Amino acid sequence: MALGAPVVLTNVPGLRDFREVAQGVIWADPTSSSIANAIESASKLSVTERSHLGSQMASSVHRQFCPDAGVSACAALYRRHLLRKTAIVPVLTEGA
Repeated sequence: MALGAPVVLTNVPGLRDFREVAQGVIWADPTSSSIANAIESASKLSVTERSHLGSQMASSVHRQFCPDAGVSACAALYRRHLLRKTAIVPVLTEGA
């Protein structure tokens, strides 16, 4: 995906998670005929269309999964759950 090549993904749990974050994916139902049709349609794309889909995919992957995005997501998680005023903090007792 990050290389900028058109990608065919099947609509199954796990891969569905990419639907909202990965632009430029060609989606197929999890049947052999649907996958074959998606691959065939990808192969019929012009060089310009393949380049456009590929650059959309690469941009999306880099934006969503770059180290900065991971650090930002981790920091947001800490802010939401660990630093809120109502957070329950376990108390260590002596001998525990």
